[in-house]
Amino acid sequence: LAGDDGRKMSKTYGNYADPKDTLEKYGGDALRLWLLGNPLTGGNNANFDETEIKNKQRGVLNVLWNSLNYFVTYAQKNNWTSETFENQKSSTHPLDIWIETRLEITNQEVFSGLDAYTIPPSVASLEGFVDDLSHWYIRRSRDRISSGDKQALATLHKVLYKFSQVSAPIVPFISENIYQALKNENDLESVHLC
Repeated sequence: LAGDDGRKMSKTYGNYADPKDTLEKYGGDALRLWLLGNPLTGGNNANFDETEIKNKQRGVLNVLWNSLNYFVTYAQKNNWTSETFENQKSSTHPLDIWIETRLEITNQEVFSGLDAYTIPPSVASLEGFVDDLSHWYIRRSRDRISSGDKQALATLHKVLYKFSQVSAPIVPFISENIYQALKNENDLESVHLC
């Protein structure tokens, strides 16, 4: 790992970042996303880039957290609970079918990459899903969700809940927070036990 100037990280060159400062500033999940999606995991060289870690935090983790908050806000506003809809049939709305299919593809891509020890494609798949969830599904389902459409709320709950399990090996902290916000009392205590 080289500094942002391409030279070996060194106090002499002043091109190193203090790991504690980085963790405090951006969090463990953002650093993990950057490290696991980096050529380093394949044994290649890479330059440390704090801007990229910042982008992971803002463009992926904050977007995912905002998606959860959006769901929780409208679920509470419309008195929606997952226990009421556990045995409900899957939605037939095209957007709901698409996001569930997109999640299943992401699940397969993430775990096939992790099983083969090719981590960067797994990270890219997670990041792509978060973008699709927020910028395609939620934006286009906004009226349905905000009006309390039970199928849309059930689909968003299901997708976020399942995604917390898919993403747990890569971003364990936010995955645990999402799981805790969405789990029922009969579910396992932690996403990492699933």
